Amino acid sequence: MRKDITFAVLVGFILGALTAIIVVNLPNFFNRPSSTQVSETIPSVAPTIPAHKDVKLTIEQPVDETIASKKSISVIGGTDAGNTVVIETNLDIDVKESSSDGSFSFPVNLAEGGNTFTITAYNEKGQSGTKTLTVFYTSEKL
Repeated sequence: MRKDITFAVLVGFILGALTAIIVVNLPNFFNRPSSTQVSETIPSVAPTIPAHKDVKLTIEQPVDETIASKKSISVIGGTDAGNTVVIETNLDIDVKESSSDGSFSFPVNLAEGGNTFTITAYNEKGQSGTKTLTVFYTSEKL
């Protein structure tokens, strides 16, 4: 009786393996390329994208990663004359137009710890330039 079980298991294993091989290779049998197949090459044309120039933006004060001991500082910088300048802080958002020489100044109140500023200048064409800086405020004496 033991030989019958072993023989049945062996036959089942062989039939299962053959079935698996047929199922795996069956799609390849039907997807053979024909010898009269014509291939056509279509030239690709990459779109031309105009170069994007960032708007000039410099931050003169404060220096990035400065430690401040005063609750309020001034962010001073420059851009082109008449540009709109936006400053976003942890506490506030302020918008100004740069002066005729391109300079700008924002008074900023600081929160205890790290204060991240994002300053963005926009020109009349809608192009922008952005700078991000962090100032750390502590009320302790340094």
